[in-house]
Amino acid sequence: MERIKIRPLTMADVKFFAAIVSNPHVTDMLGMHAVEDVKAARQILKMELATGIGIAVVVNGEMVGCCFLYPQIGATGFPDQANREIGLMMNYDYQGRGIMGTALKMILAEVSRQHNLKTITANVKSSNIISLHLLKRNNFKINGVFNDFLGQKIIQLKTKFVNES
Repeated sequence: MERIKIRPLTMADVKFFAAIVSNPHVTDMLGMHAVEDVKAARQILKMELATGIGIAVVVNGEMVGCCFLYPQIGATGFPDQANREIGLMMNYDYQGRGIMGTALKMILAEVSRQHNLKTITANVKSSNIISLHLLKRNNFKINGVFNDFLGQKIIQLKTKFVNES
């Protein structure tokens, strides 16, 4: 049985991150191009960690996936830390095992404890059926549909948190 854990994502994870973002099967679903080397992956990871919360998904001691939670831009034009957008990535060799489903439950529980979140939004390509089902199973509801700048249909899902004061 696979032992799944989550922990903060760091720059030390760049080799594992590169294995994820260098696979076109993964990056196509994310709407990005696959990177060609660790140097390019390092630049992306550095930028991602600077703009959001990074969480590593670890199986039997190896990072196999990750999650980023970015602040949305609020009505004032500034980052709204209480309303975040989520991005999920899983190493192609580990997909289809239920790992991200288990990890997402852990991630949502952890961020609801550590951060005063109101909502988390996910924007998913309509062709990414697995991610759509994963998010729906974790209490995300369809919030809207739009076309991105490439004309691809995107389904927006959202979940809300009830925080006790």
